Amino acid sequence: EIRETATIKDMVNLSMPTPGPELLPAANLHTALLQTIRQEKPEYLRYTMNQGEQRLRRQIARLALHWGGTVEEEDVVITNGCMEALSLCLRAVASPGDTIVTQSPTFYGILQTIQYMDMKVLELPTNPMTGLCIDKLENALKRRKIAACLLVNSFNNPLGSCMPDDKKKSLVGLLARHEVPLIEDDIYGELYFGDHRPRPAKYYDKKGLVLHCSSFSKTLAPGFRVGWTFPGRYRDKIMRIKYMNSIAANALLQQTLAQYLETNRYERHLKKLRVTIAAQMMQTLKAISQYFPPDVYVTHPEGGMSLWLQLPAHIDSYVLYRQALENKIHITPGIIFSTQKEKYTNYIRISCAESVNERQQQALAWLGDQIKKQG
Repeated sequence: EIRETATIKDMVNLSMPTPGPELLPAANLHTALLQTIRQEKPEYLRYTMNQGEQRLRRQIARLALHWGGTVEEEDVVITNGCMEALSLCLRAVASPGDTIVTQSPTFYGILQTIQYMDMKVLELPTNPMTGLCIDKLENALKRRKIAACLLVNSFNNPLGSCMPDDKKKSLVGLLARHEVPLIEDDIYGELYFGDHRPRPAKYYDKKGLVLHCSSFSKTLAPGFRVGWTFPGRYRDKIMRIKYMNSIAANALLQQTLAQYLETNRYERHLKKLRVTIAAQMMQTLKAISQYFPPDVYVTHPEGGMSLWLQLPAHIDSYVLYRQALENKIHITPGIIFSTQKEKYTNYIRISCAESVNERQQQALAWLGDQIKKQG
């Protein structure tokens, strides 16, 4: 319901952590698309490889050099977005009835995917700054059988937490000792505001137990639905599952992205996008400080697109969501970021993916007034 209402026309969108079209390199992508279509031999009309287009896999492997990765094109499997990558990885490492560790709170799509596969979710506490509490994970590994962990270590949605690199190294080492796979959702890893990209857990993987997943949906072309995974020792199994699931990803869009990436425009675009998103987040934080009561706690992430707000304890965020909807304002209530209904009832997520224009300023002012009235 909440996902569908976000698409209502003329809605002030304060909920979707996806950059608007004005922030994306539409003209350059259009040029790459036309160049692909104009090929003398249009290869995109054929079935593509199950593993994905070689040109695109080569470019994605090259992108891993930015965080120190030594990934070969044969290590890459192209998927239909990051969600398919996560789904394939889950099916490769776990079975119905198995327990999967996640952060709390975490993206509702992750929770839904795990539950749809008849697996159990074990939510562990997550620090708003440094990510999953590793001591809690260590205790869980001693107490019960864990099939895998599925974590967003860099700029978790909705918290925006980013696990420090040394802590990621400890996490990978802990799971390696227990032979527990880590499915790593790194979809926000490129959206850092500092000088250096946070290294993914995959950087520290020595045993092929980290299944790294990402896509271009948050940085380049959400509508293309092109993602990937570096699945380590599970590559062949994932390719078999993918063949039965969807055979392959869209050939035309894969070749278009390969054409675009080969021009070396992506990094220039990312630099501009990071500056813009960081500025929009600061504008949103300023508006929250101006319009919301002082007892509202808000995170201050160093990357990503989301802010996580803790409202006064008596405020029901789902009721606030319904009230906002009637006023053409869309927010995300906290209850959907956990499988436990009593958790996060007084929390909301606000996205900073779109510029803070006059309508958004008015929407944030209205939200602040509603919270004050309910106080």
